[in-house]
Amino acid sequence: DLQIEKMIGGDYEKGGIYFLSDSVGIATFSTTSLSSSFQWHLRLGHPYVSKLRHLLPHLSVPESFQCEACQLGKHTRSSYSLSLSPSSYGLFDLLHVDVWGLSEVA
Repeated sequence: DLQIEKMIGGDYEKGGIYFLSDSVGIATFSTTSLSSSFQWHLRLGHPYVSKLRHLLPHLSVPESFQCEACQLGKHTRSSYSLSLSPSSYGLFDLLHVDVWGLSEVA
C-alpha cells in the first residue's frame, strides 16, 4: 500500500511483479436454515418433487414438501372482475375502451 508504505500481500517480487503464495488460508463457509432438499429444488429451477427424487435419489425429500413460489405459479386469475353491476346486464352494456388516443412517437 503506497499510502502506509507497507506490503499488504505477496510473497516476493520479481521484475516489478508481485507473486502470491499458493497456500490456502482459513476456509470459509456459509450456513443456511433451509433444508437440503429445498435448496436443491431452488437451484434446479423448481422441478416437481418426483423429478427431484429421480435426479437425487440419495436426497431425502419429505412427503410434506411445499414451495410457495411453485404454488403461486400454478394460480391463475381472470383479467376482469366477473361481478357485474345491476345496470349492466344487456348486450354491450359493459365496455372496455382505450381512452389514451394518439400519441407522438419519440
